[in-house]
Amino acid sequence: MKKTLVIFSLIVTFLGLLILSAPTLLKISGLDGPIKKTLARAVFRDKGAKLSMDNIHIGLGEIHIDTLSIISARQGVQIHIAGFDLQYSLYKLVRIWNLP
Repeated sequence: MKKTLVIFSLIVTFLGLLILSAPTLLKISGLDGPIKKTLARAVFRDKGAKLSMDNIHIGLGEIHIDTLSIISARQGVQIHIAGFDLQYSLYKLVRIWNLP
């Protein structure tokens, strides 16, 4: 029983650290660019749309982005958001992960 509890605690700790350090790891590895391009394609059907996100904070139950800018390829649509907060229930997310 103690081994199971220790292993579970280590897994939860590792996943928590991974979630909290995800924005920094994405910037260091260079994967933030392709992810932003994919998100921009999901919002705009234009292939040249640009997405800019500054100061991303991911916590256990919330995501906060200080500045979010989306510019379409044709320069016809520009969206600038000063602050964006997304809060979620981590318990419900894990329990009902396959529902939209």
